[in-house]
Amino acid sequence: MGLFDIFRKKKRETNLGTMVMHNDNIGDSLETAVVIHGASNSGEGIKAENQYLSEKFGQRGLDWEKKEQSLIGKEDRQYDKLDIELKDGTNKTVYFDVTEFFK
Repeated sequence: MGLFDIFRKKKRETNLGTMVMHNDNIGDSLETAVVIHGASNSGEGIKAENQYLSEKFGQRGLDWEKKEQSLIGKEDRQYDKLDIELKDGTNKTVYFDVTEFFK
């Protein structure tokens, strides 16, 4: 993986018809937060977060459940911290950089 591969974005089309993208970060810390691009409001951004989680962990309600969600401000960035529980009981935390759409 080259230096610039971390900035590669994946395009995702929401039901609203807007192109929403996220990068390939793994999201296990603030430093590796998944960056959401192209969401014009919080609703689209949250939808993109849930789509990312479904792609990574499977179907919500069947393969995983959201346990807690909180907003973290650090310097000039805003992050969404999502704690989820997988169907096998494993707990995971995923961080999203929501600065672009959280206003």
